[in-house]
Amino acid sequence: MLNELRENVTRGSRFLGQLAGRAGHLACGLARDLLKPPGHLAAENVALRAQLAVLKRQVGRASPDAADRVVLVAVDRLFPDATKAVLHLVRPETLIRWHGDLARWLWAWRSRPKARPRRSPRRTRDEIRQLVVDMVNANGWGLLRVVGELRKLGISIGRTTVQRIFEEEWPDGRPEPTQSWATFVRNHLEGTWACDFFSVTTIGFRTLYVLFFLRLDTREIVHVAVTEHPTGNWTTQQIRNACWDSAPKRLIRDRDTKFTSSFDAVVESEGGEILLTPPRTPVANCYAERQVGTFRRELFDRVVPRDEEHVRELLRAYVPFYHQRSHQGHGLELRSPAQVRRGEFKARDPTSMNFAKLVVTPVLNGLFHRYTLAA
Repeated sequence: MLNELRENVTRGSRFLGQLAGRAGHLACGLARDLLKPPGHLAAENVALRAQLAVLKRQVGRASPDAADRVVLVAVDRLFPDATKAVLHLVRPETLIRWHGDLARWLWAWRSRPKARPRRSPRRTRDEIRQLVVDMVNANGWGLLRVVGELRKLGISIGRTTVQRIFEEEWPDGRPEPTQSWATFVRNHLEGTWACDFFSVTTIGFRTLYVLFFLRLDTREIVHVAVTEHPTGNWTTQQIRNACWDSAPKRLIRDRDTKFTSSFDAVVESEGGEILLTPPRTPVANCYAERQVGTFRRELFDRVVPRDEEHVRELLRAYVPFYHQRSHQGHGLELRSPAQVRRGEFKARDPTSMNFAKLVVTPVLNGLFHRYTLAA
């Protein structure tokens, strides 16, 4: 279809070019003849008639193209008495037939169906368009569900407008509703804890062991303890301390021998379940492993502790700061564990804040700083 249209446009352009060139040539010749004396014109006519007689004897049949036909018909229409005496290429019947063909083509062109002007659709506001896209990407909703949700927000928008947004944003079809692995994991984190050990070297090259318990849904550190000689009884006592207020439904731990059967019995007595990671698979306890990296990067890679009591002091100062700072984990959306626990999802409007009440509190002698607004 497109190639045929291109050929028609090319053929029409070539015809108009030929017609304009030949009509211009004849017009220039007519202008020159009007300026010449009558005797000179008579001599040219004699010469032209002689050459035409030679051509008539040698050429069997002339084949004028479309441009020639239009020019001859136009000349016959303007000067009918003059052309009848000198026109020898075609017969009068042929000229009349050409005239009829040109008249039919002209009337067909004049009576062609006029294309109705297509009204351009009104442009939807970019904010509404983006809201529709976000609703579909986040929830997998269809056309009617999106229209209904927009009307709940007080946005009056028609089905046709939403359908046009769908066609422009997803020309190959709306994506099928699905969930990401991050969403799947977050829906199973509530009530799940993870625990692990990591070591700290003091200034005297003594090795201390830190045991921590992490709540996965809010990334809160439930309990942390330090010892130089972690035994099974000591580890069991730490899980009792961690479960003082609440117990986990599931506790992820590795196969370290310091986690004894009495350790597991404390969790199971509270109605929880122990989830063992496969051997030599730290990625199965990835949240705890990441938390170990956080402890090292933010605290113990910057401070050389003196002894066991110094490590406890550092952790007592760091853990409250950790609970108040923002996190980049899945589902936290740069919120702190305390904000996640309180269910705060929206940031405060900066135009409504009084920055004169901003309070900056140093933590660990200026190693970190906590930013709050005074009441």
